[in-house]
Amino acid sequence: MKEDQILDITLEILDKKGADEAYCYLVSNYALLESDENPGAQFYNFLYCLSALSGRKEEALDWVREAVIDRKYWYRPEGFEDGDLTSLRDDAAFKEYVRVSEERYREVLKAARTLCTWDLKDSEKIALVLHGNQQNYCHGRPYWDQLASSGYQVEYVQSAIPDSAGLYRWEDDSELQLNSVLSVIPWETYEERLLCGFSAGCNEILRTLIHQKPEIKSLSGYQTNRKTCEAILLVAPWIPVIKERMDELLDVIESQQISVRIVCGREDEDCAPLVEKFSRAASGRNMDYEVTRIKGMGHRYPDEIIRI
Repeated sequence: MKEDQILDITLEILDKKGADEAYCYLVSNYALLESDENPGAQFYNFLYCLSALSGRKEEALDWVREAVIDRKYWYRPEGFEDGDLTSLRDDAAFKEYVRVSEERYREVLKAARTLCTWDLKDSEKIALVLHGNQQNYCHGRPYWDQLASSGYQVEYVQSAIPDSAGLYRWEDDSELQLNSVLSVIPWETYEERLLCGFSAGCNEILRTLIHQKPEIKSLSGYQTNRKTCEAILLVAPWIPVIKERMDELLDVIESQQISVRIVCGREDEDCAPLVEKFSRAASGRNMDYEVTRIKGMGHRYPDEIIRI
C-alpha cells in the first residue's frame, strides 16, 4: 500500500473510532508500505501524535527519536506545538529532539525556493499543477499525469515553504509563488492553459487569479491583456480566500470567462462547506461552472480524474 492510502484510512478510523484504534491500525500496517517506500516524515508525525494522544508516552518518544535522530527528518516548529503532544512537552528527551529538528528546519529554510518542472514547450496545451499541504509535487502525479492523454503538457509547481522533511505547504497570506512562476515561463504562448490544484494548492490558484495583473509580459517584451488561464480544476479545495474576497474572485472569473471544475468528497468535513459556499455564490453568475460531489469520499483524490 502507498503511504497516503494508509494515512487516509488512519484518519477515517480516528474520526469514527478514536486515537487508540487509529494508532493500532497504523502500527499494524507499517509493514504494508510498498517495498520501495520508506515511512516519510508525515507517517512518523501520525505515529508519534496518535501514540501520545492514546496515552502511550514512551512509544511516542521512541517514534520522535526514530524520525529525528535515526532518519534525520525535521519538522517546522509549529508542528511540535500540536495539542496531541501535550504529554511530551516537559520531557527532556523530547525537548532535545525538537531542538535538533528546528536546527535542520532553519537550514532548509535558508535555501528554500519555488520549484517548477517546466523546461521547454512541447504542446499547445498546458496543465500547471499545485500540490496540497504536507505534500510535494510528486504526490499527485499518478492522478494529474492522466491529463497528458488529453494532449496537455503536465507540469508541476512545488512550494518554497517547508513543512517537514521532503514536504511543503502553502500559506494563506504568503507571497504569491504561482504568480512568480507564470511570469518566468512562456505561459501566454500556450493556446489552452489549465491551472490545477489539490487542497491548499487551490487557494494559491484563487489568490493568484485575484492578484494576477491583467497585463502579462510576452516573450517579445510587449504587454497583452489576455486572461490568466482558460480553466481551473480544483480537487478537494481548501479555499479560505473566499471568506473575505468572494465577490472579487467571482468578478475575475466571470470577466475573464474562466471555466471552473471542482471535485470534492461529500465526507470532506473541512472543504465541503467551502465548496458549498462557493457554489451558492457562483450560481448567480454568468460562469461556466461545475462541481462534482463524490459520496463516501473524504479529503483525497477521486479514483478517476475529472475532465475539463
